[in-house]
Formats: sequence, structure tokens, C-alpha cells
Amino acid sequence: MNKLRDNVKINMDAVIVQLINPTFKLELPINWVNDNPEFKELVESRKSHITNYTKQLAEVMAFMNNAGFLAFEEKEDYSLSECRQIYNVLVSEWYSEYYSHTLWKKLRTGELSRNGLLGWLIHNYHTSKAAGMTDARAAIGMPSEKLRLFFKQNCLEEYWHCEAFYFVRHKNLNVDDEDIKSYVPLPSSLAFEQQATRTVEYDWMANVLISYFQESSIKFHDEAVKFYKEVEKNYEIEGMFDSWIQHMSLDLDHDHAAELGQLLESDSKITKEQFFKSIREANRSFRFLISSLDEILKEDVPSLTLMLRKPVRNGLLNPLSNSLLAQYQIESERSITDTSPIKLYHNLCDCSFNKIRGVSDLFTCSEEDAIYLHSQLVISFFRALSYADRHEEVILFGKLAEKPEYFPECFTNDHSLWITALTNFINSLSYKPRIFAFLLFHLTECTHEALASSDSKPVLPITEKGIKAIKNYLSTITLTFAEIDLCCNAIIQCNEFINSKDQYDCYEKPICFLG
Repeated sequence: MNKLRDNVKINMDAVIVQLINPTFKLELPINWVNDNPEFKELVESRKSHITNYTKQLAEVMAFMNNAGFLAFEEKEDYSLSECRQIYNVLVSEWYSEYYSHTLWKKLRTGELSRNGLLGWLIHNYHTSKAAGMTDARAAIGMPSEKLRLFFKQNCLEEYWHCEAFYFVRHKNLNVDDEDIKSYVPLPSSLAFEQQATRTVEYDWMANVLISYFQESSIKFHDEAVKFYKEVEKNYEIEGMFDSWIQHMSLDLDHDHAAELGQLLESDSKITKEQFFKSIREANRSFRFLISSLDEILKEDVPSLTLMLRKPVRNGLLNPLSNSLLAQYQIESERSITDTSPIKLYHNLCDCSFNKIRGVSDLFTCSEEDAIYLHSQLVISFFRALSYADRHEEVILFGKLAEKPEYFPECFTNDHSLWITALTNFINSLSYKPRIFAFLLFHLTECTHEALASSDSKPVLPITEKGIKAIKNYLSTITLTFAEIDLCCNAIIQCNEFINSKDQYDCYEKPICFLG
């Protein structure tokens, strides 16, 4: 049985029949449709059992299948080849949505300010840098030797590209390599990287799908070159994208998308549940990627001064040149150099670092989000324990990890984009036990204060004894100046994620990839 997918629209007049999906528009003569009654039934009733295939009808149906007009059969399991075919349709729809974003028009016409332009340029640097990191994780975490070898080779071909091709080296942009390397990633740029990296740990198929999506962008090579030339002209940065175009030429030569696609051309099967779960995880990565375009627009601040997302360095908080600090109560440059974690935190509170509007969202989140938040935090306690190198750290994280009821073996996978981004970020710091403990202190202080003024239940899997243990541990350590900076930056980035629920909710939508 052939069925049209739910997202296919049909327009018909006396001459033409139009079939339109999110990516393609197919126009067929009405006379041809009438001459093929089984196809006519497909158009009129959205389903038909086609048996009489002429050569031309077979070609039309093949195109419609590959272009995502026809529904795929729902089965108990799928071969990897079938997974690839289904995913190809989804990837086309994702790219259609991605390139319809308003950012591209603003860049093409030169409407975006220099701050916004730099936000986009540096976002691409971060995406390039993440490729090598993610491939490295996959090179040791993939379940099969073929996949491990592919990602090992890919990693060695990709890791140096961020330095060779994606620094912003143009005299009219007035930034140097250090500005680019230290630029704090946009929240969704970081969320995209961390989602891709973490999926290696629990969903190899999702990681392969994410990589396949990224590598498939090379098919837009010619359009990209034309676009870059227009941007160069409008911003007077001729030659800026020469290195980007050189990088695309390498990608064409390597053809990683085709190579990865060949690895998916297999009769090996995975269950429907696993495939659907992997699709949802890959979709989260795509949603983070498109959300990063919104964040680039937020950096679009007309200003004679470049407002870069600079990390805190040497304890200096300067709101006049750092867009990250705009939301905090800092009127002029301020120095924060307390080596005592507790005193450091109180000084940051004087600058309103603990006043986070999004904390209330943690108390009203869905049951699925609450379970996932608790579970992922407990996982992070175990991870921090595994990286502890001091006696006090072992005892602290061991005590925090004593919450087995929040450590289920599986999740419903219905948690939100927002809670995914937040927990991935928190988990990423569990490899640095001292900074992680400071961040946990921040989270407990913020939520504890909000909890005291409401009838809500605790949102963190940390008891009063756990909070006391964190405070006791922090009172025993002295931070280095480098750790002071890391603690400040961790809170700033975490606050961004906590405040991002409304932004990510805009991209919560069901995935229509079978029917």
C-alpha cells in the first residue's frame, strides 16, 4: 500500500496537480494523472495499492519515495539500509528548515551588525572544533571495528581544520586568534557539541546519524560559495572565506558523507524502538543547531565597540566589552579574586549571579524532565567520583551518589530540549571535581532560596546533608586564580542554560518521519 505522508499538501487545477512537502514541489499534468488511475487514487484519497507500473510511473514513484512524499512502513525492526533511506528524507527536511532561517537573508544583504557577523563566524569555528572532539570519542566508543576505524580516520582528518581554516583572519574585522579561541560558545553551539559527544556513550546510532547529517551539508557546496561571495562584498571582507572554500574542497575529496552512507548500507537490523530513539536524539542535535542561529541574532547589537562573549579572565568582570555580563548588576569593571570558594560565591551574588529568572521553570517542569534531571545529576555524581583525586572529593561525591531511586536503567526519552542542554552542560563539568562542586553549590543555593518561598518539592537530588557536605568540602579548599575564572565562567554558562527554556520550547515539535 502506497500512502502520502501527512505533511504533503495537494493543489489541483484544470491543468496541473501539485504535490508539496517541506522540501520539494512536484508538478504533474492533470492528463497524465487521469491516465494513471491507481496514481489518481493516491492523489485523491492519499493512499493506493499501485500494481500496474509503467516505466514513467515507476520513475515518478521512485522520486516521490526518495523525496519524502510517501510514507514508510512501520515495522518491528529495520535494516541499516532502510534506516538510511528514511533518515535521508528527514535530513532534507531539516536542511530546508535550517536554510529558511532569517539569519541567512540578513547575512546575504549585510543587515547583520559586525557583532552579529562575528557571532556567526565564530559559531562556525566552534562547530569545526567540535568535529574532531566528537569523532575522537566515537573512535573509541563505537560498537563495531568498521565504525571505529571510520571515526578514527575522520578525527585525524578533521581535528586541525578549526585552526587551519576557521580562524577569523581579516584586517577589517579586528579580532585575533586568541579572541576566537577564548570566545565563550553560544549556548546552543555548545549544546550541539555536547549532545553529539554524549550520544556516543549511550546511543551509537544517534551519533552516526548526527555525523551523517553534518557531512551531508557538502552537497550545498556551489550555493555556499555564491553565498560567501555575497557576504564578502556586503561586509567588505573580500577573501575572508577563501579558507572555508578550501576546506569544502577537502570535504569533497574525502566524501565522508558517502563513506558513512556506505557503512549504513547493510542488512544488519535494529529494533523499531532503538531506531526511533536514535532519531529523536539526532533531532535534538539538529534543534540545538538551528537554535544557535537565533542566538547569533541576539548578538546582533549595533555598537562601535565589539561586544564579544569573553570569558572571565584574571577575575575581571568588564560589562562594557563583554556581552556575557550584560544581564548582571555590574556598572563598571570589577575584580573578583577570592580564593575561598564560599567568599567568591558571595561576591558573585553581590553582582546578582544568583538571581536567575529561569529557576522557577525547574519547579514547574514536566515529570519526564524532573526524572531526567535527577537521574542525570546522579550519573554526574558517579562520574565526578570516578575522576576524584583527593580523599575529600571521593567522600563528597560518594555521599551525593547515594540516591539509587534516581538512577533508573532507562528513560522514556520524552524529556525536553531544555533539560537535555542543561544536564549535558552540568555533566560536562563533572570531570573537574572542584569546579563541579562549586557549580553544585550555586545550584543548591539558587533552588534552595526559591524553595523557601514556595510550596514546591526539591528539584535536585541533593539532601540537606548533601548540601552541608558540599559546603564543608568547599571550605577546605583554596582556589587557584585559574580556578576562580573557571568557577565564574561555569556559573555564567549554566545560568544561560537555565534561562533558555522558552527559547528551546519554540523548537519542541513532533517528528514526522514515517507517515
